[in-house]
Formats: sequence, C-alpha cells, structure tokens
Amino acid sequence: MAARIKPMFEALAKERQIEHGGTAPGKGKNTVGKFAKSEPVHSRDEAAKALNVSSRTVHSAENVIIKARMISFRQSNLARFRCPTLH
Repeated sequence: MAARIKPMFEALAKERQIEHGGTAPGKGKNTVGKFAKSEPVHSRDEAAKALNVSSRTVHSAENVIIKARMISFRQSNLARFRCPTLH
C-alpha cells in the first residue's frame, strides 16, 4: 500500500521543488537574509510514516511491484507468440 501512495508524495515534493526553484543553486537569489537549512524530505519516508511501516518495507514493496510487472509483461509476450496448434 505504501509503495502505491509514494507517487503522491513524489508529486508534492516536485511542487516544493518548483516553489523553491528561485533559491536553487546556480540561480540568482530573489530573497534577502539568512534562512535556516532544512532537512531533505524523502517521499519513501513520508509514505512509510503515513502507513506506520519502515521505509525499507516501502522500498521492498516497490521492488515487488516492479518485478511483478516484469513477469506479467514477459508472460503476455510469451502468450502472444505461442503457436496456436500447440495449446
């Protein structure tokens, strides 16, 4: 479940990046004064916290989903190229 909601947190992180793009390294600063350095936020950690699991569990679940999609893709391609007379 956490692996499936991670894209939502990634989208929120992307919005934060766009919002703070004016102060990114290599760009001119459009603000005056010193700011406290904030800790990076990882979408995997946010998804894990939302569902009360570890971030390692989220990572493992993502790998399971990826491998399942690969197996499904391979099986669908094999089924497409099977000889109909051998069924």
